[in-house]
Amino acid sequence: MADPIPAALLGLFAPWREQAACRGGGVDRFFVERGDGLDSSGNAAKRVCAGCPVFFTCLEASVAMNEQAGIWGGA
Repeated sequence: MADPIPAALLGLFAPWREQAACRGGGVDRFFVERGDGLDSSGNAAKRVCAGCPVFFTCLEASVAMNEQAGIWGGA
């Protein structure tokens, strides 16, 4: 089993978020139910995630936080 993710990586102000490709963009594309309905599959968000330098950290954090909503780390 993998080591638990340190709490510093999880919060809204975690340092890795400064490097996220989605930083500064609108969040609606990551929460399909809030979006305009043009991309109900989340593909727009997943394209942003695909080139993100913190893709895996984001995904790990969402799993550790038991995040139930939105696209995190391409999932």
